[in-house]
Amino acid sequence: MGIAWLVTLPCSGLVGAATSYVAVKGGVPGTIAVICLLILGALAIIRQAGHNRVDFSNVNDASEVVVVKQDPELGREPLTLDEVRSEIVNGATDEDSTRRMTTGSMA
Repeated sequence: MGIAWLVTLPCSGLVGAATSYVAVKGGVPGTIAVICLLILGALAIIRQAGHNRVDFSNVNDASEVVVVKQDPELGREPLTLDEVRSEIVNGATDEDSTRRMTTGSMA
């Protein structure tokens, strides 16, 4: 981690000095150029961040979730991963809502 900081801080200083030089010596066109570079850099970061999204389907390496004990507040067995996915895609049915109410999970 220390090596990363030793590389990052001087590089960020060089980039800051270069953009400051362009903005000061370039006048209004230089300032506009620096703003355009900042916008392009932000868009590149946002684009790169979207490549490997993390959500409920890939947050864990394990494909199955193992529950050791039942939660007493839940009042029912936990849903499996396939049941959760089905509920998200199809929405909860009236039968599911009724089953949850009778088991006390929606108190």
